[in-house]
Amino acid sequence: MLASGSLLEPRLWLESAPDRAWMAGAIAGLKTRNDGFEESWEWSCFIEDLKSRLEINGVTEPVWPGTNGIEGSHYDILGGYASTCARIAKGGLRIPLPIGLKETVLGLLSGIAFCGPEGHLTIPYAKLDSFNRLVNIRGPLAKSMEVIM
Repeated sequence: MLASGSLLEPRLWLESAPDRAWMAGAIAGLKTRNDGFEESWEWSCFIEDLKSRLEINGVTEPVWPGTNGIEGSHYDILGGYASTCARIAKGGLRIPLPIGLKETVLGLLSGIAFCGPEGHLTIPYAKLDSFNRLVNIRGPLAKSMEVIM
């Protein structure tokens, strides 16, 4: 049994409601996740909590980072997107993006990210703190980043 306030307690993954731009980015991230994504119970609980929040708030359409599909910050959209589909990998945080959006997102992350292998954006470990100040990362990815930073 988990103690109340534990970092892994499922109901704490989204302790406050993210804004609509973050949630729309998260929907796009959910669509990007592939079969090779590691599904731990933390991720399952986070995704379940997120889907409940999306339903309650009526957010149903994805917004991809680097597009103008919803009023809100590009950084908020990127935060929701990365929170659901980015991975910690060798060399840093890897964020998969559609080819046509990479240059726009690289512009948002000038000096922080580079285009890595397989076309992913990569944020080196040394730049994670800078990245974390720009975007709102939540869920299991945020906890993993805390350990590294």
